[in-house]
Amino acid sequence: MHKLRGLLYLTFRELWAKKIIIGLFVVSTVVWVVLMLFMNVEEVEGGISALRLFGGEVATAQGGSATTPADTAAFADSVAADSVDRDTATVDPEMAQRDVPGNEGGGQGGDQGGGLSSMTSFMQFTLLAQTVVSQAAYWIVILLGLFSAAPLFARLLETGHIDLLLSKPMSRVRLFSGHVLGVLLMVTVLAAYLFGAVWLVLSLKIGVWNAKFLLSILILVGMFAILYGIIALVTVWTESTALALIVTYGAAIFVSPFLAARESIRRALNDTGDLAFDALYYLVPNFAEVGYVAGKLLHGSPVTRWEAVISTAVVGVLLYLGAGWRFVRRDF
Repeated sequence: MHKLRGLLYLTFRELWAKKIIIGLFVVSTVVWVVLMLFMNVEEVEGGISALRLFGGEVATAQGGSATTPADTAAFADSVAADSVDRDTATVDPEMAQRDVPGNEGGGQGGDQGGGLSSMTSFMQFTLLAQTVVSQAAYWIVILLGLFSAAPLFARLLETGHIDLLLSKPMSRVRLFSGHVLGVLLMVTVLAAYLFGAVWLVLSLKIGVWNAKFLLSILILVGMFAILYGIIALVTVWTESTALALIVTYGAAIFVSPFLAARESIRRALNDTGDLAFDALYYLVPNFAEVGYVAGKLLHGSPVTRWEAVISTAVVGVLLYLGAGWRFVRRDF
């Protein structure tokens, strides 16, 4: 355990020396600070009357009825549990008449309908804002993180540096795993900081506490780990950081969007092409489709296809097994 802590500290020190942690920390801070400054909630007599983002109105309390954050949160819970579909939150009319405060008798007054519309709008806005942030962070943070962390693995393999580490009484497996865990720990801390801050700002301003948003942290870190496995595998075989980034970005940016459109593309292929496309689908990390699944989970929508997530996880395990095997067997 003491040796593992030493490896984690060594990785963290290299990240700090190259200003990688500082750069990613600044980017994360800018995201949630901008959101905090440019999202305004207008209140009337203690209730929410309008919600504005960058000066544009995104939700209002119609019919002159203002809703309190507490009422919004209570209604949001019922919407999230019973009425969230793939793209928007919808409300069953019978539930609306039964559950909205002040509407127990099934009345259909303009004020009550306006309050319901407002609460639905706030829930929709919260889901929309959190989805936009999570999807943007999924792409930007992962790709920037890979670009920043990729040189570290090449540095690990440099003559002199690796010789010094291997002279210590530790196995190569522990050295390899300690480096990877150090990088993943850094990404986890930064992701928790970014998503935690955004979730707190949105929840305090709107009054809707959607804890599912925090699942984005696990998805982001997991996908980063799998793509970092590509970098480790290519680098340990070629010692080329540039080639490792080209292969990783090629799989993530250029190939995975086509894999996400699997059903549409397969209709235009013959049997041979269909078989080749399926092989590519299961052998390449499905970066884009896993992000789409993450968005559905955030909305609370049912996920009917888990093939992309499962195949990507299996590929990730194989990537690290291949990289670790080469690292252990290589003659430094």
